[in-house]
Amino acid sequence: MLLFEIGERLARGIRQAFQTRDIPCHINQIGPMLQLFLSGEKPTFENFINSDPEALSLFFLALINEGVILTLPT
Repeated sequence: MLLFEIGERLARGIRQAFQTRDIPCHINQIGPMLQLFLSGEKPTFENFINSDPEALSLFFLALINEGVILTLPT
């Protein structure tokens, strides 16, 4: 499986998991690189600055506990 296909599959899975739980999220994707925003709003600098950093940190910690390591957005 190509890296781009794995990235697309991961993005689809994340979107589906969030949608089935009625959790708003937006994923920016360029090839295999993903950026997750825990918001239903379009990602902008202003929206990112006003987002809840604790919620995102907890999500990334939960991923680490499941063996998935992603970089936190900066």
